[in-house]
Amino acid sequence: MTGSIDRKSRGRPRTDTTLVGVRMAPELIAALDRFIADEAPGTSRPEALRMVFRRWAEQEGLINRQPPDEGKRPSELNSDNDG
Repeated sequence: MTGSIDRKSRGRPRTDTTLVGVRMAPELIAALDRFIADEAPGTSRPEALRMVFRRWAEQEGLINRQPPDEGKRPSELNSDNDG
């Protein structure tokens, strides 16, 4: 899994979610930590797991791909966008 990571801004987590507690073997934690170091520095383990699982689920056709959040182009920015 190489390449850039599409990241959304951090903030309060969604409230329509379910907590899933998972115990992981040391080699899986090590692999997760390598993924974070290589592809998503500063990302928490839970967020990295969500990123990797979403990629897998999209690739398997289990969920629809999310379009990248591109935001506004510089030419579209003005004082009305402040908020």
